[in-house]
Amino acid sequence: MLRIQVYPVMDGVEVWLAWNCGQREESHANHVSGSVHRYVPAEDVDKRGVEGAVALEVTVALAEWPDAAARARC
Repeated sequence: MLRIQVYPVMDGVEVWLAWNCGQREESHANHVSGSVHRYVPAEDVDKRGVEGAVALEVTVALAEWPDAAARARC
């Protein structure tokens, strides 16, 4: 499961990604949970809009942490 949360902060937004595997089968035994947060400055939000800026940061985060993308299917 992949959870994405977006919080407004004083000068932008904070994006939190958390992933975990809820499966109890043997093939999922080595799946590791984790989380990461990314900061989106207000300038990016103004330029791309909230949805565009958050989508870009989520895409970058999924590329940097492949475990997050893999756990999205569990």
